[in-house]
Amino acid sequence: MSTSSNCHPCRSALMLALLVIGMLAVSGCAHHKKPSVATYPWFSSLRENVVTVVPEPTRARQLLTLIDKLELDIMGVIETAEPLRKQLMAMNADYDTMHEDFIALREKLNTNSMAANNKVIAFRAEMKALLTPDEWRQIMRGQETLFEMAVYK
Repeated sequence: MSTSSNCHPCRSALMLALLVIGMLAVSGCAHHKKPSVATYPWFSSLRENVVTVVPEPTRARQLLTLIDKLELDIMGVIETAEPLRKQLMAMNADYDTMHEDFIALREKLNTNSMAANNKVIAFRAEMKALLTPDEWRQIMRGQETLFEMAVYK
């Protein structure tokens, strides 16, 4: 096997993880209680790619259910993180905030981010279990442009 074929799954996982981290960093939609199909273009595009690439309706439905679950999970992480970020900003502005309190709150935010990363890792494993390697490559190739737009622009 060539080196580039070995790196592609790693690149896809990295792209997915970085997208989630990027979404957490710019979580302007934290006030939404439930995500809609239009919440994040990346999820909408992923759904479209799954329907286009996966020929069996049963597998496609299973994958769409996984995508919906991940989107809900990510929205939950964002909703949890937003008040913590606001509290952290307030603490940072307060001269009398104790270092230990600031560190403890920062740790809560880090734990929240790690929970999101773990959800992405589990999602990726479940998704790969339902896809052939060729289907995986086709679906992820369709996500690269949106990923680049979300993270780099």
